[in-house]
Amino acid sequence: QKDSFNRNVIARELQNKNIQLSGIQLTGPNGLILVGIHIPTQRYIAIKIFIRSELEKMSALIIKRSLPYNRLGTEDRLVRVYEMFLSGTTLYILHDYHRYGNLAQLLLANNNSRRPLDENYARSLFQMILKALNHMHSNKIAHRNLKLENILIDDKNQPILSDYTYTILVDDLNNFETIMAASLPYLAPEIIARIPYDPIIADVWSFGVCLYIVLTNHLPFTPHVKPGDKQRGLRFKNPNKLTEEVKNCLIKTLEYDVNKRLSTNSLLKNSWFNK
Repeated sequence: QKDSFNRNVIARELQNKNIQLSGIQLTGPNGLILVGIHIPTQRYIAIKIFIRSELEKMSALIIKRSLPYNRLGTEDRLVRVYEMFLSGTTLYILHDYHRYGNLAQLLLANNNSRRPLDENYARSLFQMILKALNHMHSNKIAHRNLKLENILIDDKNQPILSDYTYTILVDDLNNFETIMAASLPYLAPEIIARIPYDPIIADVWSFGVCLYIVLTNHLPFTPHVKPGDKQRGLRFKNPNKLTEEVKNCLIKTLEYDVNKRLSTNSLLKNSWFNK
């Protein structure tokens, strides 16, 4: 569907926003991602572009929802969104451009030695990610697409949480979601079971999957495992390579029972994150 985008129309729309396309195009699973230069500030901007039919296929009611970017504030570990606007049937999202890759690429580079990330280094990264996610949850915002590819790396080698394609405002936590968002390996079991779920608690599961992967180089569960199999609990490959504190932390994030799964606020008080 990316061929259906009219580059001349896109260029004119962005010119009205004082943005000139740079010629850089990024890969993305949905829509089109271009890079432009904001002429007054000479700042590079990433431009995510979706057509209405793509959004409907993604089952993300992004056009009909009031996206809560204004509630994200100035938390420096969240990618900054400057503007979202709809022109005809095309949606534009303008946000910070970070050219240093993402956490999945960082892990892949580290895998030349076939080793996961050092536990202390992983903790320093995930402390920042956790604080950013907690900021979202404190403002009743659920990310719903947390995965390694959506954790960018900045010029200081620090993480930045990005991609708000599926992000929603959860004003009433009794109004559970039913849409299956995110990527399959990161989905909480209650989502796979297709039952109404709390998207904020589901985010914690995805966070746990990310942490498990960087510490072990493995998924905690295979993508097609049945939800009931996850109920039997988390197992570790090469458990002696992880401290008991981080294993306990992972068990509490990858908890099948949503009533027992820790919130981001509780995780911030966890002993492993406070070493």
